[in-house]
Amino acid sequence: MPPLQVLEDFLNRHLGDTLSGVHILLFFPWSSDDGFWSFTIAR
Repeated sequence: MPPLQVLEDFLNRHLGDTLSGVHILLFFPWSSDDGFWSFTIAR
């Protein structure tokens, strides 16, 4: 089962009455001052 499906099943089963949504941050570099940001590496 794909990881996001596992997460959805878990959240629905255990926290379905408590949460209405979940925000998932992707694994991008960050700076301590500006928060998360994405970039493109040009070759």
